[in-house]
Amino acid sequence: MSWQLSGEGSQESTEFNDFYRRTLNDGPISEASMSSGSMYETSMYGGYIYPGPTPESSMYDRSLNFDPSFDSNSQYYQPSAIYQRSASLGFRSFPGSVSDLELASDDTWPVGRPLKIAHLNAALIPAGIEYWLAALARYSNPARLQFLRSVIITDWIDPRQVRRMGMPVEIGGRESVQQAARDCDILFVSDPGPQSLAVCEWLKESPPPISIFVAHGDAAYTRDRLSKVGDAIDHIIAVTDHVRDEVCEGWPVSVVLNGVDPHRVVRTRPKAVSREQFGFSNDDFVVGFVGRFSEEKNPNLVLDAVARLPRHVKVLLVGYGPMLDGLLQTAMKRIPGRFVITEGNGDLGDHYAAMDTLVMPSRFEGYGLVAMEAMMAGVPVIGTPYGMVADLVTDGVNGMVVAPESKQISAAIEKLASFPNLRQAIIQGGFELAEQFGYASEMARNYEDLLADLWMKHQRQNPQG
Repeated sequence: MSWQLSGEGSQESTEFNDFYRRTLNDGPISEASMSSGSMYETSMYGGYIYPGPTPESSMYDRSLNFDPSFDSNSQYYQPSAIYQRSASLGFRSFPGSVSDLELASDDTWPVGRPLKIAHLNAALIPAGIEYWLAALARYSNPARLQFLRSVIITDWIDPRQVRRMGMPVEIGGRESVQQAARDCDILFVSDPGPQSLAVCEWLKESPPPISIFVAHGDAAYTRDRLSKVGDAIDHIIAVTDHVRDEVCEGWPVSVVLNGVDPHRVVRTRPKAVSREQFGFSNDDFVVGFVGRFSEEKNPNLVLDAVARLPRHVKVLLVGYGPMLDGLLQTAMKRIPGRFVITEGNGDLGDHYAAMDTLVMPSRFEGYGLVAMEAMMAGVPVIGTPYGMVADLVTDGVNGMVVAPESKQISAAIEKLASFPNLRQAIIQGGFELAEQFGYASEMARNYEDLLADLWMKHQRQNPQG
């Protein structure tokens, strides 16, 4: 469900749970169990299920009238400029993706066969864990990593996200988790949710060869999950140095930075058209937010900050979550006629194109993919010192670092709006940072190397295994 709310006129209020259609299916999601099943097609590689042709595929077609990779208001080309057609995988890929030659032969891979990967999580919604996994599956070499399935242990499922995953999704409990552990070489555990203690017991009863907890958060929540499932975990992957330092003490840990699937930031229309779509004029300075409307993401600070600024400073909130009604009421009261709220649709290039800056005001953050997405899209980032902002952003060079306080955020917005040369320099710095650290293809290569090392060590320690 998508919706758009402006600061004037009627509004539609939607409860949080309405965003997620529940399913009673207790087995693998298939065409028979999902109305969107026709959007799947089976790949020739390892029985993978990749998203097939969908109406959204037209978003990536070039127009005869303009090049959507070029923003006429800046010198930067968007990632769509480097699309290539991959005949082997049947979708457009970016430099760094798997080539036909790599698929045919990989003499550098020490394992000698693909490692079989399974994943366990409490939910499947449009959020950071899901986008991480989908990007990893998409950009990994199938000759090295074969993604069997993702097991979801609650019915908190958004079917729209299922078709983005690039692998089968199974909803189940103890039996499903233990079967996945038996089938795989490596089990990723992201967030086992309220059943963390039970998951620990299930995995101790039927342990996979290697179990890896992927720490996506830097707060007590992640540490709590890790402490409950930790007895069944062999290794931890932290998504930033900050996460490693905050929550991973006491476990063997490696750091692999997350990466962005650049398909998510491809534009389908010129910047001016994107702004017009949301009702913004060329004279407006648009402050964006992308993410869950939840306390840890702190979206209310964006409204508080903009309320301190002149009327031409406006807000574009892209997301969903339990704070929606409160945000709407606050925006109507404090900045009427100056905001738009939209759920987004998974591919956010046109949303980023409408923004003059992105604010990531999180109180806690594991990585913060939206900040890297914005940089990749040529949007300057104002962020709090958590996640990748803490690790990679230098204030005033490739972003602006602020405390999670409305006064500091307001001052940073005003500075970017008042000094175009500073804004342009930060755009350039952010773009260079994204080029160096931001791509999912680089993340996938790093995962392949680490998992190969862990597997070879496991084989040496368990020669009969």
